[in-house]
Amino acid sequence: MVIVATLENKLPMQLISRPEIKEPQQLRGKTIGINRFGGSNDAAVLMAIKAWKMDPKDITMLQTGGTAARMAALLSNKVSATVQSYPEIYQARKLGMNVLADIGDFGFYTNTSNIVTRSYLQQNRAAVKGFIKGQIEGMHYVKTNKEGSLKILRKYLQVTDAEAIEGTYEFFAKRLLRSPRTELEGIKNILVSIDAGDKNPADFIDMSLIDEIEREVVSSRNCMDPKNRARGTCPCSPTNTSHEHESRKPRTLGAVTFQPRAF
Repeated sequence: MVIVATLENKLPMQLISRPEIKEPQQLRGKTIGINRFGGSNDAAVLMAIKAWKMDPKDITMLQTGGTAARMAALLSNKVSATVQSYPEIYQARKLGMNVLADIGDFGFYTNTSNIVTRSYLQQNRAAVKGFIKGQIEGMHYVKTNKEGSLKILRKYLQVTDAEAIEGTYEFFAKRLLRSPRTELEGIKNILVSIDAGDKNPADFIDMSLIDEIEREVVSSRNCMDPKNRARGTCPCSPTNTSHEHESRKPRTLGAVTFQPRAF
């Protein structure tokens, strides 16, 4: 198995606490709710504890379940803190909860990624590449079309609170990169967390498709540059400066149309 693209190189979560817990050190001897041991919630809490120079033994982690269950545990004082994302963080703050930390500030930790077997990648390279291009288009849409993105969030999150939707957009949009390239540091941190720090992070990724896509975009951008066409250095047609360049034409990949843009 290899990672071929990563949409989130940092954990998009924040550690929130009950109103009486205002500083990280107040968590000593307290219980923090997580989804399950070995998951991203677990990793997020351990990253925070390490950054705060505390010992994992200073706190207790309790498996309380999914998003709604963790929020209920926090509100009922079953736990003193938990890990959440948006829009739940916005709702928690309205109820007087505190945000103690943004987990993303503590470093890279590979999260949402595309993972395939090496054999599947070899046999279906074009399909995987098209899928990644579609994701890049989606990332570009989120970063450049706020109103459209807010409309989509309202529809699929089924949240009517305008401020909650706005906060959700701002939280995730700023975390999206222009290219879904996997950070090796994130892989390394995962390996260290499972006592496999001696492994080479590069063995778990294959960025060849990302490399290809980035080269294509650079080539397309050069083709669209009037100076290159005037000099006859356009990669797609060195001698014709008046033709409709292939790089200008949208390339359809299944249901997704990929427009060449700079990363």
